[in-house]
Amino acid sequence: MNSQKCSEILQQTQDGDLLTSEDLRLVEGMANNDLNPKGINAFLDLHQRVKNGYVKPYFLGVEYLTRDSEGFVYWKNQKVDHYDHDYFCSGWYMEQMQMDAELLARRCQYMEKHDIPINTANQIEVALN
Repeated sequence: MNSQKCSEILQQTQDGDLLTSEDLRLVEGMANNDLNPKGINAFLDLHQRVKNGYVKPYFLGVEYLTRDSEGFVYWKNQKVDHYDHDYFCSGWYMEQMQMDAELLARRCQYMEKHDIPINTANQIEVALN
């Protein structure tokens, strides 16, 4: 039954490509029977969210930023950065990631306001100026 739910999730999310890395880990954990009760509940919640039309949550809660399972960060579906580190961390490191994501969002807002095409190169250029 759980393997069927894993399959349903993958089928409805382009083989998991639309999932966040955390959500993809839940599917992998369930497929490998490697989830504790809290993880199982999170997986069941994910299954329900996918059935209802999966919407990728904002990256670190920053509006309009999302991140794919390969670490690419998007602003309204436009690739703007890559975070090759995970965000299952705490303390100073997590605070720094949060501040970096918020700064990235401000750069993207600036580009929108000034009709600058939103992409990685331009957000880096905005950061340097």
